[in-house]
Amino acid sequence: MKEPTKVIVADDDPTSLKLVCTLLRQWGFEVKPSRNGDEAVSCFESEPDTQIVILDWMMPGLDGPSACRRIRAMEAGKYTYLLLLTCRGDKEDIVSGLRDGADDYVTKPFDAMELQQRIRAGVRVVELQRALLERASRDPLTQLLNRIAIHEVLKKELDRSSRAENVVSVAMVDVDHFKKINDQHGHLLGDGVLQETASSLCSAVRSFDSVGRWGGEEFIIVLPDSGLDSAVLVAERLRAEIKRPMKIDAVEIYLTISAGVASTENGGLTPDNLVRLADEALYQAKHGGRDQVQKAQSIDDQT
Repeated sequence: MKEPTKVIVADDDPTSLKLVCTLLRQWGFEVKPSRNGDEAVSCFESEPDTQIVILDWMMPGLDGPSACRRIRAMEAGKYTYLLLLTCRGDKEDIVSGLRDGADDYVTKPFDAMELQQRIRAGVRVVELQRALLERASRDPLTQLLNRIAIHEVLKKELDRSSRAENVVSVAMVDVDHFKKINDQHGHLLGDGVLQETASSLCSAVRSFDSVGRWGGEEFIIVLPDSGLDSAVLVAERLRAEIKRPMKIDAVEIYLTISAGVASTENGGLTPDNLVRLADEALYQAKHGGRDQVQKAQSIDDQT
């Protein structure tokens, strides 16, 4: 059964807020009321799967257009439809609101049927946009996040961790001797190995971790709220999971992986720094004999 569309509504007028929320619930939406723009942004941060946000234009603190800008900056690979409610009818004001990230607007006092149809149109836009974004962000072979998408996930997690003062770790994983597999069994079976490896990696991590294909036989795992030692344990679990015999097209493959792990505890506070540190640790794992996990050195230790 399809889950109801999630909608955040922000309005500092209690009567108007209650009216809009009541209508939305009657129309089958799941509603999160907010009393101002700041509450709406906080609610969106905790409910990133929200499809539609309805914002009154004039509110104390963060007004509707400002909230639009904040929400657009927080989106992570999932489009959100932003609708402004406004008493303003001047063309310059409307253009300004759309420039700030709003998709549409409805003037107050609004007609309930018009509001319903605008929101229904918004639902269709969100479904289409999210389907297109999903297709564009996936590696076609493994269906993991592609390099661009996983890099964006890492950036968002680092932004979030800096606000919450949490740590983020990254594991770079490489399939050992993959060229030999292709040479001995052909590229089609090699593709099957990559697909099975991707599936195994996804099944072995937490639900809020993210797995991506970095390129070739190399994968990357973003581990939020996970320090360096915890991330090493995850990588060791992945190594043990992959080491089991893998049967593809009646051919039994014995596979191992090498992994390099880095964390914001190392001092890598940008996505590129973290990836570089993890990649250097991966190189050490490969150079040290493969089928192992290596921790990154801190930036201070390298100087």
